[in-house]
Amino acid sequence: MSPGWPATLACWTPSASLPKPSTEPAAAAWTASSTWSGGWRSATGIEDQSDEDWDALEAGAITTLRNVSRVFYGQLAASPQGRFAMVSSTTAAAPTAAAASYAAAKAAAEAWTLAMADGFRRDQAGNAGDPAELHSAAVVFVVKSLVDQSMRQAHPERKFPGYTDVEELGAAAVRLFEEPAATLNGQRILLAK
Repeated sequence: MSPGWPATLACWTPSASLPKPSTEPAAAAWTASSTWSGGWRSATGIEDQSDEDWDALEAGAITTLRNVSRVFYGQLAASPQGRFAMVSSTTAAAPTAAAASYAAAKAAAEAWTLAMADGFRRDQAGNAGDPAELHSAAVVFVVKSLVDQSMRQAHPERKFPGYTDVEELGAAAVRLFEEPAATLNGQRILLAK
């Protein structure tokens, strides 16, 4: 994703609001999830991937997602329509040497999100004699990069090929409540053009 764009980590449950947690680690995760921005880091190849870049990516892309998901997992699992979504990059599935650290961090965040999907599946399966319907889902939205109207206005000469408009991302998030959790859970939803 492009520099300066907020990483999107969303915990949704329409039946109840998610108040800011009162415990210090949870409050820190809440704040980090709503304020961490950007994340794109690259180099020219493998050898010049810096530890500084990796540390920033690990903290922003992996640790933030991990902490927020652990704090809200129980509420999402208990909700009749709990939804967790992260925005990843096409780079995670097709890494380049120049973006190795970024791709690795996104891939790790995706793996965590898919593990949440497994958790929802296991927690909500019921038993063979009394199967339960899945009602919570964790998904990964996959974009090349995000664009909005202000970026288009600031750079009218650019075409932004393959970019996903933030309006489309928002609409995709809303659609999460129009499909059954069993259909969504564990899916990588490609929004890149």
